[in-house]
Amino acid sequence: MWISNGIYEFLPFHAGVGQASFPSGHTAIVSAFAGILWQRLPKLRILWLVLTVAVMIGLWAANWHWVSDIIAGLALGLLCAKTIGQLLGWNATSAPPTAKC
Repeated sequence: MWISNGIYEFLPFHAGVGQASFPSGHTAIVSAFAGILWQRLPKLRILWLVLTVAVMIGLWAANWHWVSDIIAGLALGLLCAKTIGQLLGWNATSAPPTAKC
């Protein structure tokens, strides 16, 4: 509501279409992808971290989300990434498969 009307509202059970912002879907999607890539491409972990933090700062700076929305989106995305990793049989110490000749 802040962007369109300049009004801060928190209506968890009565949010209209396009007004629900908890948790941040943008942060959840980016952190889920980053979490998967973190597990599978560990040499580029700094890149995944920078991209995720850049999105989080951008959402906060543009005043699209409260900090709590962003943190909840981060937690949701990382939980999804961890769950997918476990369902696929990855563990924290396993390296991605390499091609053998």
